[in-house]
Amino acid sequence: RPPASAKLLFGPFDDATFLNEVPDFSHSPLFKSSRFCAACHDGSFWGVPVYETFTEWGKSSYSRLGVQCQTCHMQTTGKFDFFADPEKGGKIRPPATIASHRMMGEDPSEFLRNAVAMEASARVQDRLLTVTVKITNVGAGHDVPTGQPMRNMILAVSAAGGQEQSLRFMAGESVPAWGGDLAGQPGKGFAKILLTLNEYATPTHVVNNTTAAEFPSPFWRRNRILSDNRIPANASDLSSYVFSVPKESGRLSIRVRLIYRRAFKPLADAKGWDIPDITIATSELEIEKP
Repeated sequence: RPPASAKLLFGPFDDATFLNEVPDFSHSPLFKSSRFCAACHDGSFWGVPVYETFTEWGKSSYSRLGVQCQTCHMQTTGKFDFFADPEKGGKIRPPATIASHRMMGEDPSEFLRNAVAMEASARVQDRLLTVTVKITNVGAGHDVPTGQPMRNMILAVSAAGGQEQSLRFMAGESVPAWGGDLAGQPGKGFAKILLTLNEYATPTHVVNNTTAAEFPSPFWRRNRILSDNRIPANASDLSSYVFSVPKESGRLSIRVRLIYRRAFKPLADAKGWDIPDITIATSELEIEKP
């Protein structure tokens, strides 16, 4: 072991040195392994697994195939040929060896869109329109969404008949209360929901009156997991929504959107956070009423 007074640094390159050439820099292959990410991206509080991105990856085919977190989140861009200033001892290197630290790439919206695929279909029978939506996690080696529990996705489904008149929703799931402006509409939400029992509620959270509980709850409180319907790597979610079709309706128009939100809408509104929605998938269908 080096003496306690030694300044020892680790990094991903095996030829890095300092200006004085003192051998106090050591190569560590851990920097290119998902294990390096585990300490910050896998966390439990009071025994409750609040965020488990590393664990999710460990359960997936990505880990078995040796696809590391850095493979997707620290890609090379070809734009740089050094990571340390050459005037201060840095070396000029092949651009293909310099990893970007932009965790979600140059375009985070495009990065999110590449993580999921959405298929929508519709049929009419006995004056009922059934819309079926399949969402597949095709590009993430962990659940989607993942990480901080306030991250969420919302599937919103709408249908209209002649003169763009909205069709009456008959059956299927609805966007939960934490969906904010989309709550109650045909669709569903995807999130890990934490719950804590409190004697009070704040404007930043939705209150479930049946349990006198406050949720979604901030992760730093003593919580339990109320629900978790996020989509694991390579898995799919299938849901259907039924609408009533009036006799006079002609062509029917269906719109399906998958929206990613960095925070629950009621929380963002209460805090005054200006966080735009990111639409990561859309589908628009038109069918003739038989």
